[in-house]
Amino acid sequence: MHFSPSSTMSSSVVSLGLWLFRHSLRDRSFPAMVIFFLFLFSVCIYLSFLSLLYPERIFYHSSLMVLLLSCYILIAQYGIVEYRKLFESRQIHLFLASPVTRSQFLLGYFLSLLLLIGGFYLLASLVLSVWVVIIYTYVLPKLWVSLLFQFGAVLLLLCCALFLANLFQSSTAGIFAFVSIVIMGNLIGDAYREVAHGASPIMTAVIYALVYVVPMLDHFRPIPIMGSPHSYSILEGTVLVFYTAGFSLIFLLLASLLLLRKSIE
Repeated sequence: MHFSPSSTMSSSVVSLGLWLFRHSLRDRSFPAMVIFFLFLFSVCIYLSFLSLLYPERIFYHSSLMVLLLSCYILIAQYGIVEYRKLFESRQIHLFLASPVTRSQFLLGYFLSLLLLIGGFYLLASLVLSVWVVIIYTYVLPKLWVSLLFQFGAVLLLLCCALFLANLFQSSTAGIFAFVSIVIMGNLIGDAYREVAHGASPIMTAVIYALVYVVPMLDHFRPIPIMGSPHSYSILEGTVLVFYTAGFSLIFLLLASLLLLRKSIE
């Protein structure tokens, strides 16, 4: 792989991102993940047919959960494991000798992840939408709103994975931290609301500290199937967009600082 020294930063980042994206598509893990998603998606359809009362609820919530789980696995695989392999196998030297700066490499890798996981998310969303149009048409507006907000969580965690991949030297430690953040992120919101009903001073301090460190992923939960597709007001949606962008930029900035200070041997 070669980049011209006269290339602009944006062209180098785009070229690197597209090359890494094509390389990821040739990896065996991605087709396996697509097959895994389709299998779980068929299980969701089967489970919905077993329900006599609310089959659309079962399909709606289970399919969104399956999509999110698939994205989490892809993020952990390509955002942490494959990223760390570039350092462990010393392939990182091939990129930095192109010449590509470390910041350009990080942005290019982020672009490749965005294309890979964003493309997977879009295609999976189309599959869900087609099935909903065929069977549960009235659920479609709620599904689209939920898909839009869930992608915010995917984008946020994608940036978080790059931060963890640069923070830890081991893929195992990075994945453990990633899973911990996913779990805490889904629980911290409920814990934060419980603090209002009274809690010990120590627990309150811990919860308040975590709120500013761990992204509150429960903000991105799908809207209830019986609710209005416009359950989120314009103000709430705007706040959530800035929340996602803010946390994502912070994670990317921290990842860039760690990579710039990292000693690559």
